[in-house]
Amino acid sequence: MRETGPLFASDDVDAMRELFDAYLEPGSVRLHVPPRPTGALQLSLLAGLPHPGARSGVQLYQMDIDREVEMRAVELSHAYTVLIRLSGHTDLALDGEPVRSHHLLSSPGTHLRIRFDRSKQWIVRIGQSTVEEAIRARLADTPSRPVRFDPVFRPDRRDFAAWLRLVQAFGDRSMSGLLAGSPLAAAHFEQMLVHGLLDIHPHTRTPAFEHDRGALTTPALRRALDFCERNIDQPITVADIAAAARTTVRTLQRAFRAEFGMSPLNYVRDLRLRRVRAELADIRAGHSSGTVTEVASRWGFTHLGRFSRSYRERYGESPSTTATGRVTP
Repeated sequence: MRETGPLFASDDVDAMRELFDAYLEPGSVRLHVPPRPTGALQLSLLAGLPHPGARSGVQLYQMDIDREVEMRAVELSHAYTVLIRLSGHTDLALDGEPVRSHHLLSSPGTHLRIRFDRSKQWIVRIGQSTVEEAIRARLADTPSRPVRFDPVFRPDRRDFAAWLRLVQAFGDRSMSGLLAGSPLAAAHFEQMLVHGLLDIHPHTRTPAFEHDRGALTTPALRRALDFCERNIDQPITVADIAAAARTTVRTLQRAFRAEFGMSPLNYVRDLRLRRVRAELADIRAGHSSGTVTEVASRWGFTHLGRFSRSYRERYGESPSTTATGRVTP
């Protein structure tokens, strides 16, 4: 079960230092707070599991600072942090160089200097092993040293705006409780965030990504399809499918688009729609019980409006019609 909500709220400087120390390199945090202004810091978990300094997984936090605070610290040697300013003011510097952006991405071991001034931000925390697993799936090898990202985001880019919308959706679905009841959907969101970041933002393995032009053999494609069928009730990702086929994610994606006209994850979604339809048909026949919402959530469809549209486009009728036999508009 994923627990979301407020994790920390205090106006005590020592408590703030302990909080930052838990999420950054222990013992590296230095805080400077002007003596007169007062105000609290609050940290809330929007999505993921609240493990400070986690080596794997994705967490989304919201941090509200109602005062001026300057922090100097070092990023953990096994984590990446995306800081996305929502309001207020921040001055950013990484490894002594100013960052001319409202947002930054710090890689393992980066020296940080951040001045917060009554600001609100999202913090996307990604464990190094999660990034390495994604790269291994894409390139069929493991980085010999931590991947480093360009620290500066360009907020005017359409792909970055799309990634931010995905971050917001990740938080919204988690806060609503939908992802807690659907491990398939939770894993899908996390993989989209990590692979999306690797695709849209420059990093030290970007040239290798751009030169991945392999082809998928027929046996490899068969292995991929068999894996999907056998694990359709598990939170599988495109990286899992590529590993089962013994190929890279890019090669897998090209093969699925050529063979089926869709991405591997859309292929998996189509398989799950078939399972939903079969269960709804069983309900209609009296062989089982349940609701459309329960069945859809069990198969990873947490946005019911989008699910209903996809189902109708695929089968020409609404899910409730399949379950009850009654035609709905």
